[in-house]
Parts: sequence; C-alpha cells; structure tokens
Amino acid sequence: MSLSKEVKNFVDLQILLTKTTELIRKLFLVNWKKLYGQDWIETNHNAKVYFTNGGGTKAFAKMNSDQKQHAILGDTTKWDITLFYIILSQSNLIDKSNLKHLEKIKNIRNNVAHNSKMSLTDQQFETNWDELKNCLIQLGNDKQQVEDLKLNLNPQSVSNKVYDELKQKANDYFKEKEYTESIDFYTKALEVKNLSNDQLAVLYSNRSLVYLKLYEENQKDRDYLFKALIDAEQANIYNPKWSKTYARIGQVYTELNEYQKSIEYYSKALILDPINNEIKNSLARVKELNFEQERMSHFDNTYFPKTTEERSEETFHMKISLILKWY
Repeated sequence: MSLSKEVKNFVDLQILLTKTTELIRKLFLVNWKKLYGQDWIETNHNAKVYFTNGGGTKAFAKMNSDQKQHAILGDTTKWDITLFYIILSQSNLIDKSNLKHLEKIKNIRNNVAHNSKMSLTDQQFETNWDELKNCLIQLGNDKQQVEDLKLNLNPQSVSNKVYDELKQKANDYFKEKEYTESIDFYTKALEVKNLSNDQLAVLYSNRSLVYLKLYEENQKDRDYLFKALIDAEQANIYNPKWSKTYARIGQVYTELNEYQKSIEYYSKALILDPINNEIKNSLARVKELNFEQERMSHFDNTYFPKTTEERSEETFHMKISLILKWY
C-alpha cells in the first residue's frame, strides 16, 4: 500500500519519538553516573532500592500502577517518555531549567498517542518536529545528531510501525465488538508493503475470526463463513508451522458441518501444539459431532427428504470448494 501523506507523517513522528526516548534514556544514564558515581544497574533489585528507599520515592509516588510495574523492573529500555519525565522531574538527575523542554516532549508524545485518526498534515508534522528537535538540542544533544534523526527514517521501520498501529486498532475494535470497523483496519494492515509472512498470517487469521463473529451475529450469513475460510486458508499458507492457522480452518469447517475436515485440521494443530487444551477440547467436540452425523446418515433419506435450507447448504459448500480450488 502506498501510504497517504498524512498517515506517513503520523508514523514518521512516532518513529522520531521512539528515537527521542532513546536520547532521553541516555540523558538519564549519563546524569545518573555523574550524580552517583556509578552506572545504573538494569535490575529489579537496584530499581526497588531506588524507588522505595532512595532518591526515587517521590517519583514512585507520582506513578500509576502500570508505570510502577515498569519502573520497578529497572529495565530503562522499557521506559517511555512519560515515565522518564516523572522520574527526572522528581529527582536531582536533571537541571530544573530543562524540565520545560522535557515536558514539551512529553506533551507531543501524548498528543500523538491520542491521535485517533492516525494522521498529521505536513504543517502539523513540521511544527511538532521543529519543537521536538529544539527541545532535544536544549537538553544537550548534538544538533547534527538530532537533525540526522529525520534523515534516517527506515522504510521498513515505517512499515512495521503502520502494521502495529493498524493491527492494534483492529484488535481494539474487535474487543469492543465493533466487527465491521475491525475488518476495515485488518484489511488496511494487509495492504502495507514489506510485511513478513508471519505478520500476514496473523492478520489473515485474526480477520478470519472477525468474519466468524459476523457470521454468528448476522443470522448465519454464509458469505461471512466463506470469507472466514478463505482468510484461514491464507493464514495457513503464510505460516504453515503455526498451530492456530490449522485450528482456525478447523473452526470454520465445524461451522460448515464438515466434521471430517475439521477433525483433520484440528489434529494437525494438535501435532504442532500438543499441550494446547483449547485445541484438545475443540477436537473432542468435533469428534462427537462427527459421530452423531455418521449415526444419522444411516437413516433412509427417502423418509427424511432434504429441506430447502439443506439443499442451499450443499450448493454453498460446492461454491466454496470450487473457489478454493483456484484460490
């Protein structure tokens, strides 16, 4: 997919903020060594001592529960801009005159994080970048090094960032049971260039599940079931070593009442993930359904003529088989 300029601006600024976080991390580590005469040790023990008994108690009191969990681990590579701001602003690790620059960076980060449209105009991007750049320079970073951040934006990094953002949006909509919107964002994510096979498999598998949910919600509309099967097959093509792709196909075939095929795919999933109880339970359930189906097949159909719905289902299965043959 050729990203729109507005989306690319948004992603570029997020990447620049990620690089900014690393520069702030270096600022923290350098100032820590100056103040305490030794390197910060990236351990839970060191962090626990600092935040509960040392100079970080004020900062710790300002953190929410999630921030406290990250801080107490001691791994500064996992700290974000907001967490660094809290720690630095409540300590002697930074000149107080520089806090305003750090706060501006935090505000830019928060504005981007809450940009639900995931887009920025050229002017918005340049305004944010100029402010970000000036703040980093004021914090003591080399001017040329800061300016080079913008020049070194990696196209693959952009693709991965777009993938992460769109997939997260799709996941969020799915959790809210807004399935149509979830489909839209998974579809947009699938159009991003340079995705790996694993990334494509995840997107197709997830979108397949959403189609199954739409099938359940829309009076068993078989079009959704057909789309779910196509996506599940695609996920399996991109990652044939992932048990979930086989289980997803098995799930769709269960809905199609094709229990033999469902058993086949659930069995393959179990080979790849033999301790997965969800797969075990699904396989056991399908075997029961298959047994009941075979038992009923011994009845003479002349006494039980097929309904219009059953004949329609047969036609639908033939349609799927023909399309999958050429897909």
